[in-house]
Amino acid sequence: MSLKSSQVETLITPAEIPVASPGGVYNLNLTGNMLLAGITAADIVTAFAPGHRFKILAVKAISIVAPTTSGKLATVTPYIGSTAVTGGVLSLTTAALATKGTVLAGSTVTAANEGSATDTITLTASSVTAFVEGSACIVLRIQNLDG
Repeated sequence: MSLKSSQVETLITPAEIPVASPGGVYNLNLTGNMLLAGITAADIVTAFAPGHRFKILAVKAISIVAPTTSGKLATVTPYIGSTAVTGGVLSLTTAALATKGTVLAGSTVTAANEGSATDTITLTASSVTAFVEGSACIVLRIQNLDG
């Protein structure tokens, strides 16, 4: 079954996302199977609210369809509210995503990575040299700090 983007958006709400019990850790795919050609120097995800106190532990990208046109890139930075997380920056490049299934780790998260129950997460792309093809998902490793 194929779904239109409007249908996908209504399939699940933040309140329905399964999260780890307090103190637990879970993976959150914020982008689904994102077309790399759609990345511009702007927000990829804007103001997603996990709905609990949280800590971003790591950011990764997984290549779904490998890009083939050389020299393409985008830098993706996670934010909590309007503050950039220290670390967690992804350098998406044709070379780094050239093999389907590759897991690309962002830089090590070191600070400014905790949010309140009302804080939001944004992923912003910059330094974009537009991709022509390929797709990937961006996954955040999150710790639930409630409890």
